[in-house]
Amino acid sequence: MPLITGRLACALLFLASSTSGNGESTIKLDVPAIAPVKNQIIDSRFFSHSIELSYLVDYAGNLTHPNTLSNNLIRNLYLVTGSYPIVRVGGSTQNHATWVQNQTEAIVLNFSDPSADQPDNVTLGPAFLESFKTFPDGTQYIFGLNFFDGEIGKQDAVLEARNVYQSLKDRLYAFEIGNEFDGFPVNRSRETWSLEAYVEQWLYFAGTISGNVSIPKPFFQAGVFATLTANPDIPQIGNTPWTAETAIDHGITGTGQARTFTEHTYIGVSSNSSLLPPVPLPSLDQNLLNHTFLAHHMEYFVEQSRYSVAHGLPYVIGETNSLASQGLQGVSNVFGAALWSIGYALYTAAATNVSRLHFHNGTPYRYSVWQPVTATGATNATNATTPAHARPLYYGNMFVANALGNPRGHMPQNGSASTWKVAFLVEEARFTAYAVFSVAQGAQTLRHIALVNMDGRWSADPAKVGKEKTVKLPEDSRGAAEVRRLTGAAVDLAQGVTWAGRTVDPDGNLVGMEVVERVQSGGEVTVQPGEAVLLSF
Repeated sequence: MPLITGRLACALLFLASSTSGNGESTIKLDVPAIAPVKNQIIDSRFFSHSIELSYLVDYAGNLTHPNTLSNNLIRNLYLVTGSYPIVRVGGSTQNHATWVQNQTEAIVLNFSDPSADQPDNVTLGPAFLESFKTFPDGTQYIFGLNFFDGEIGKQDAVLEARNVYQSLKDRLYAFEIGNEFDGFPVNRSRETWSLEAYVEQWLYFAGTISGNVSIPKPFFQAGVFATLTANPDIPQIGNTPWTAETAIDHGITGTGQARTFTEHTYIGVSSNSSLLPPVPLPSLDQNLLNHTFLAHHMEYFVEQSRYSVAHGLPYVIGETNSLASQGLQGVSNVFGAALWSIGYALYTAAATNVSRLHFHNGTPYRYSVWQPVTATGATNATNATTPAHARPLYYGNMFVANALGNPRGHMPQNGSASTWKVAFLVEEARFTAYAVFSVAQGAQTLRHIALVNMDGRWSADPAKVGKEKTVKLPEDSRGAAEVRRLTGAAVDLAQGVTWAGRTVDPDGNLVGMEVVERVQSGGEVTVQPGEAVLLSF
């Protein structure tokens, strides 16, 4: 359960000239020929997914009954990017999962409180691995192993890893060992647990698993930290900060087992945590639809990702979403969260060396990108039962996929990920703009401009209507640009969301006539309050 950094916002650099008149704003975009040299190269799998281990069977189904909705939603992304997202399977429940070789059920969930978001513990059997074979061929997975203490813990991790690797082989991208042991060390003593002890035991487990399972090297995603160090109000375990920098300095890369390093983050917490003094709950307006807040939240990840990459270890945010503790009704599951996710993804691509974001999902979670099966209490405060469906956040995922792909449908469908650079054009508290360049054989070509207006319309307060924004493109960036819009009825509603005029049906198909506009004469594009616009060249 990663927490917010708690840092306050301050002024940002504005990267475009603007003029105001009659309550509206026109911005002349200054679009560079290429992205800055310092900006990282990412691939089209940048917006990837994480699924709580206890709910994978809901999301994927099995070979007899695969989940049609999930398959189609993933395939939609492939059709515009030419590659599938990487799916991490793990989370809190991986720390309480035991492999039972003779168990006939795929998974057994043990709840002490039936209304809880997560089971207390789970047992897995060989049939569980069928769920990894139902998503489209070419989908790869990161599997979260348990990290129980002692010799028995090591043996259980080896047994689990052997079964998983032998069954999945090329479908497997990496293993993780334990989840968020910087804050939640399960059966270790908090008095004796430390970063140093973690690195020592992680290296031992990784080496033992590698030696007994004969997996390629490197094959582990190290860290898996909750990033509690970033919040000075939370008591730290041990004397050494839990960061990528300190883990690397203490030798986590020393045996060559680490393929990537991962930390987790959420923009806030949906309930008061026992780790923190009571604070007001986050709001959609101040915490999500606020670029200034986001930029300062991400400062920690700018620093840590650069350090990790400089030491040869790619850095990912392996679990993320809006608000920790599974999200908040009316904040995490409404259209405003989709707008937030676009800015979050593109800002992270432009400002950090984070090579991938994994948005976390669980069947009853409020922040999930989609709800995979019929569930009670997952989308509202009245515990009503709702059918499987795509959430507004999925539409944000589609927008980013189109920005890192080709909505005209010309991406090569060969499973390989295309590569991109993202650059800032405008950074205002409620409005951002980004240029997206394709990168091929060392050359950059402007393919997209993304415009996000977070100053939206509110159903709860009809008088609260944000301002529209008009951008003026430079003459050499107009051409035959196509314009696609992500719209919703209001930022605080889940209803009425469309992407280029289309919606997602109950089976996960995009339906309706695609609406594609052209740039107005004079090179101006207007972005309505609470709307995101993608220009494609």
